Amino acid sequence: CCIKARLVVEVDGAQHNGPNEDDAHRTHVLNELGFEVLRFSNASVLKDLTHVLGTIGAACRSGLGRPTGPVSHSHTP
Repeated sequence: CCIKARLVVEVDGAQHNGPNEDDAHRTHVLNELGFEVLRFSNASVLKDLTHVLGTIGAACRSGLGRPTGPVSHSHTP
């Protein structure tokens, strides 16, 4: 989590192979609080860490100017 950029990063293990109601609820709550959520699979992190870190870095840089109020979207690469 990067408070300054209003960004939350979640890495999902194998138990999250499909849509998850808990994830959707958590993302909704975080969005309502003004955070963007990036979610990556464990496999993505292990196989393509460079891409994952690049995505997180870009989101951090773009989020530094984000207003502190609620946002209405999340990003799932």
